[in-house]
Amino acid sequence: MRTTTWRRTTIAALGGLCVIGTVLPACNILGPAYIIAKGEPKTPAMHTLERERMTLFFVDDRGSHLPRQTLRRTIAQTAGDVLLEKRALTQVRDPGAGLAVASGENRAELLDAATIGSNAQAEVIVLISVKRFQLTSDRQSIEPYAKVLVRVVDCVNPDGVRWPAAPSAGYELEVRMTPPATNPVSMSEVARLEEDFAKRVGLSVARLFFEYETERGIGAK
Repeated sequence: MRTTTWRRTTIAALGGLCVIGTVLPACNILGPAYIIAKGEPKTPAMHTLERERMTLFFVDDRGSHLPRQTLRRTIAQTAGDVLLEKRALTQVRDPGAGLAVASGENRAELLDAATIGSNAQAEVIVLISVKRFQLTSDRQSIEPYAKVLVRVVDCVNPDGVRWPAAPSAGYELEVRMTPPATNPVSMSEVARLEEDFAKRVGLSVARLFFEYETERGIGAK
């Protein structure tokens, strides 16, 4: 009698677990238990920055892909702030210092990344070259998408840290974001969405330099 009761209770419990796990291809009891035991999957850092060195995040938009140049600061500021918060860095130069160095007429085209960083009093520069930044591809549906190339260059020692290794143009990073429930209808709403997406790009750049819990869905990159 006790054996029968135990079996019924166990079967009922397992049935409940199968209902909870209906998003899985089959009733796999070990799957959820494994995730609970091990934690969510992690995405490793692509490169580790030297946390004690003064670092400048500089956004290069020579192709004028950004709708507003103020978004250069937004991307750089977000990346630096996230890495300070995660304690992956202890010193981050104000993005305005790099922008000021490159603000002279036709001057930015003559300066390489190391020179911009050095003139901005940084030891390391993280160069973020914008290749695409758009909220829509068909002027109807909102599908935020960006592509940037990311490079790390030592501004003090020409033979120092460089990532990716030369002669690479940079690490290609594609960024997407879950679109809003409704399309923006005013210029202010569009500007707000652009700002939010720029922050998302900055966050994605920062995540190249520390381990984080892997996301799922369109905004994962």
